[in-house]
Amino acid sequence: GENAMSTTALVGMGVGIFFVQYSLLPFVWPGAYPPDLWLVVTVLVTLFYGGRSGLWLALVAGLAADIAGTNFFGIHLASYLAVVLATSPVEGRLQRRWNISVMWTFLVSLLAGAVTFAVLRFSGADPAWGGYFAAAELPRATINAGTALLLHWWLRPSREKGR
Repeated sequence: GENAMSTTALVGMGVGIFFVQYSLLPFVWPGAYPPDLWLVVTVLVTLFYGGRSGLWLALVAGLAADIAGTNFFGIHLASYLAVVLATSPVEGRLQRRWNISVMWTFLVSLLAGAVTFAVLRFSGADPAWGGYFAAAELPRATINAGTALLLHWWLRPSREKGR
């Protein structure tokens, strides 16, 4: 977009998200499906600030998430890059309203779930498609969409804070 996010802002936000996702969230959200803050922020940053900012965040977030907590290296990186690829073409075409942020985050969370499923299948795991999606990805997409509702106003460009 015309107003890319500064590197300092991206790095600062990344450090903050990393802390919240891996240190704070497990205590305040002990349930099975905590929101994926990396994914939600990557979606919103791409929607609001363009593909370049989203791509950097997806690379850093994907690598950090894969290093911090997964048995399948590349699973977060692949899904976050897919989110940026899906979101970049619509950046600037969708209105920057809270309901668009919520719906788009829900949809691309399902896309990220499909990519995660594909990576799992490709690496030899055999999750059942329907059961996996109903049990894991629909609840996660719903929680991510709710998180997008909360983060929409914080991440939106400051000249648009009225919407």
